[in-house]
Amino acid sequence: MEFCHWTALTDRVKNNLPIDEAVSGLFLTSQPNAPVRSPIPGTTNEVKSIHTMAKANGVRVLMHEGGDLPVDDCVTHMNDFSSVHLACHASQKADDPLQRRFFLHYGSLDLATVLQWHLKNADLAFLSACETSTGEEKLPDEAVHLAAGMLAAGYRRVVGTM
Repeated sequence: MEFCHWTALTDRVKNNLPIDEAVSGLFLTSQPNAPVRSPIPGTTNEVKSIHTMAKANGVRVLMHEGGDLPVDDCVTHMNDFSSVHLACHASQKADDPLQRRFFLHYGSLDLATVLQWHLKNADLAFLSACETSTGEEKLPDEAVHLAAGMLAAGYRRVVGTM
């Protein structure tokens, strides 16, 4: 049985299917003022700059900032676009890796929710967020972090910045 689980996970990570052109594009969000988190004002300029460059180069792009993005809409947009750029706070949860999360203005997006969606057209996830590639002291040889979780969710390429 264990072999089957590993095979399913490996198949998901090794997604070689072509990306549907209808979803090719970039979804961007900046979340500079998530409740109970310190402000990160640079995210707004970061996302606006990327949006401007993407649009100028003919990339299909959608940008949401702060409070105009409910968590459910974030996941829907992640499914509707092949690439995502999340500029926000994030957090590891040592005792439950599936509860690692990205903090949005109106709630948080946990890894368990992302994994429930079969993101078959997922290509690039750029995680401009805290703790996205931080491992665990208890598991020094394991890649247990948000960036690895996004790979498991179906993204072919993931950049974890902090």
